[in-house]
Amino acid sequence: MADIKRAALIISIAIFFSFLVVLGTDLFLSEPTYEKYCAPQRPAPYLSQPKADGAYAPGNCIAISPSPAQEVDCQASGGYFEYSYAENASCPASYSCNTCQVGLEAARKSYNLVFFIVAVIFGSAALIFGVLAPERIDSIGTGFMYGGIILMAYGTLRYADLSNKFVRFLAIFLELALVVWATYMKIEKAKERATGKGKKPAGKRVP
Repeated sequence: MADIKRAALIISIAIFFSFLVVLGTDLFLSEPTYEKYCAPQRPAPYLSQPKADGAYAPGNCIAISPSPAQEVDCQASGGYFEYSYAENASCPASYSCNTCQVGLEAARKSYNLVFFIVAVIFGSAALIFGVLAPERIDSIGTGFMYGGIILMAYGTLRYADLSNKFVRFLAIFLELALVVWATYMKIEKAKERATGKGKKPAGKRVP
């Protein structure tokens, strides 16, 4: 029964510590969203019977489309064509190359980098605290240690798609080294408790 309670305590601390850091980061630094960078667009209507006189009417529009050269330039800049509409009209009046996706991806990359740094700092601190925690709060320390591992793994996964290969390899290597060190220290502390080396020898009684 005691082992079940200890395991429940460790898992709870690990999960809630991870949630706390993630939600705290989002509280002070909002994640970029599509709606913030790219306004909703209306698709070009279906061209049933294009009119030659230039008049606009629902379902009866003049076909307007970018040239092949414009399409190539827009795709090269990471954009897409967006249609503008005349007032109270359902037909497109003009088009332009919208590159809002470029700004959105740059903002997401910056956000994920900041989140990765926060996750590594708090995760490493929790991992070290878990290793160095005194024996009387070993369950609490172990919970923070696992929470730190979860947090670092989550932060690395978020940034892995956007970082270069060298940064990704170096980050995972350092995190693995820290986890191996923490595991070694926990094993050594467990051996000391088992053999009694971590306890001071009892002094002789004075008659």
